[in-house]
Amino acid sequence: MENKTLRALEYSKILERISKYASSSLGKTAILKLTPNLALNEIIISLNEIEQAFIASEKSSKGISFSFDDITDILNKAKVFSTLNNIELLKVSKFIKIAFNVKNDIFNVKSDNISLLKDYVKELILPIELGKYIEDNILSETEINDNASQTLKSLRKKIRTISEQIKKKLDSYVNSRELAKFLQDSIVTIRNDRYVIPVKAEYKNSIDGLIHDQSSSGQTLFIEPISIVEMNNELKSVIILENLEIEKILRDLTIRISANVDILIHATKSLTSLDAIFAKSYYAYATDSVKPSINSNGFIDIELGRHPLLDKNIVVPTSINLGKTFRVLLITGPNTGGKTVVLKLIGIMELMALSGLYVPAKKALLSIFDNIYCDIGDEQSIEQSLSTFSGHISNIKYITDNMSSNSLILLDELGAGTDPTEGAGLAISILDYIIHHDARAILTTHFNELKEYAFITDNVENASMDFNPETYQPTYKIIIGTPGQSNAIEIASKIGLKPAIIEKAKIHINKDNTPNIEMINALEKSLRNARTNQDNTNKLLQEIEEKNIILEKEIEKVKNKKLRLEEKGDEETNRIIQDALLEADILINNIKELTNSPTDSDLFKARAIRKNIQNLKGNVDCKLVCEYPELATQDLLVGCDVKILPLNVIGKIISINDNKNSVEVLIGNIKSIFKKEQLIPVYLPPKTEKIIAKNISSNFKTNSFSPELKIVGLTVPEAIPEIDKFLNSGYNTSIKCLRIIHGIGTGRLREGVRTFLKNHSLVKDFRDGDYLDGGRGVTLVTLKK
Repeated sequence: MENKTLRALEYSKILERISKYASSSLGKTAILKLTPNLALNEIIISLNEIEQAFIASEKSSKGISFSFDDITDILNKAKVFSTLNNIELLKVSKFIKIAFNVKNDIFNVKSDNISLLKDYVKELILPIELGKYIEDNILSETEINDNASQTLKSLRKKIRTISEQIKKKLDSYVNSRELAKFLQDSIVTIRNDRYVIPVKAEYKNSIDGLIHDQSSSGQTLFIEPISIVEMNNELKSVIILENLEIEKILRDLTIRISANVDILIHATKSLTSLDAIFAKSYYAYATDSVKPSINSNGFIDIELGRHPLLDKNIVVPTSINLGKTFRVLLITGPNTGGKTVVLKLIGIMELMALSGLYVPAKKALLSIFDNIYCDIGDEQSIEQSLSTFSGHISNIKYITDNMSSNSLILLDELGAGTDPTEGAGLAISILDYIIHHDARAILTTHFNELKEYAFITDNVENASMDFNPETYQPTYKIIIGTPGQSNAIEIASKIGLKPAIIEKAKIHINKDNTPNIEMINALEKSLRNARTNQDNTNKLLQEIEEKNIILEKEIEKVKNKKLRLEEKGDEETNRIIQDALLEADILINNIKELTNSPTDSDLFKARAIRKNIQNLKGNVDCKLVCEYPELATQDLLVGCDVKILPLNVIGKIISINDNKNSVEVLIGNIKSIFKKEQLIPVYLPPKTEKIIAKNISSNFKTNSFSPELKIVGLTVPEAIPEIDKFLNSGYNTSIKCLRIIHGIGTGRLREGVRTFLKNHSLVKDFRDGDYLDGGRGVTLVTLKK
């Protein structure tokens, strides 16, 4: 793709905006290096990756973090066995942890539609144990764990012992009444890694020892008493051994990393790609962009497209098409009406689609072109002695020399900057050349000759930028099929140019062109009226369609509710009947036993059992019947619910025989015949359904509370207000555990955070994160609930 085209369409500004959504420096760089691609398969894959990132973000329970450091240089050092320092080792450990979490987070997404994302991490076999080993031994950017090796532990113990002995010896100097007058302060300090005491300059010869330093004023000398020189020498020797052991530990860790360099480089590339993909999806979400359809036939069809560099809440969406019924579109209309914006909109959307990016529109069909050529803006050059017209012609020469039938050409104000008659003639000739070579082109102009040319030439269509005919203010909507007027005189009049000048200008307009202008104006007015009528019709149809959809939903809802009530009624009826049958079976068995050898007493018992069965039937009837408001005056109809007076139960009419004055009723699963006077219509009140609000969670909603706060890079005073606000916000949600990311660094921020948490009224307790959850670089807080 032409670099000049990329500059003219401000492609780099789009990439800069997208890159801000990347979490890592490598991800940002990857986005800034994006270029349009002509391979359809690769474009489709890129678009599908963004679509899958949408799915992963929506279904991920905690979001996927790509805040990793660029460890490329560190890995290159390790590869040649150049010893890494504490900071570099901690960055590697952090990267391993983040890569592991990203892999887990993606594989834990409950969706079968993110296979492209899973491909990036499925082969990652990360050295988790190495990352944990580094974190266990490298405590901070300046500190190594005593337990990193047995030798280091022993040396540090010896250092502490010798240091205590030296301090004890020096305390005898500091606390001595005889020597007090010689000392500037009663303290023990260190100079050049050796313990010393501060002696007044005038008493330097009163204490035997070695002078290591003096104060800036020269009044204090720092002297190492001769009695501790050997002890200091021994201490120095042990410290040297300690440093050698630390170097050995760092080198061992470096070798371990070097053995995993290839794995870590692969992981770096995978995370960089994923970070870039998710950044594209976040940008698409923020700009209300959609996945474009891609073709190779030169077809463009954009519905309600918005230029991505303009505020989406202000810009007027544009719908435009090219390639299917015409190959060249000629846009006319007043200045500041939006013609150039339309040109740039089409160009930038093409570049974005070819780069595998979503585009800001309601719907978009875009094509793969072998090249996009632009001539937009003022091409004047003092250095090259080019006027505006010469600059444009130089561009057009390059375009016509290099274009093909699969090129898209965008020309702004074709033929402008010279004599109008010659410019129009030249413009028509250039258009003829473009059409002859089957290229696709969109052009803007003010020439009436070109409008007439579009009317009579195949594969060329007029379009205009709409304006308010009363105020002559642009509406920024494009109308395909009708040419537009520049309205220069009307606009000048509205601005307030003197009427005498306006009237004289009208007289000077070439009378030969007046009929054509009037014809175009009449045609434009007619089309505007037709378009208004069409818009009103479409609006009415849309309203009807929306009402039909609502009505269908309500009907379906009623049907479902009726079905649920019937199913529940059948279930309850069956249950009650089954209970009654079981109890009846027991009573019948009792009767059978009595009939084997009946006595007067048995007959009395049988009568009692018979009465119990009758009572049982009544109990069943009572359980089946609820209190419903009766509508005695309502006619009996098939399908209506009725109360059956002899049984005191509810049933549904399934047929009516007026000749016999009888009604067939369904009671549960049983059909029975009753007289009409035995039935009363009833109204069954619908059961109130609880409305359960769906909690739709999305990492794109910036207003929802996140249980994670990142304060890396802040000072303790800067971080405390943020933490306090974070805790209060978290307390007002159902979340109990919060995560504060402060990093490891020097450890000051971590200690400041913990001191603040100890005294906070909302905090129940807190602890370090697990290794894979951030280790000492993270504090997990449990709130009081």
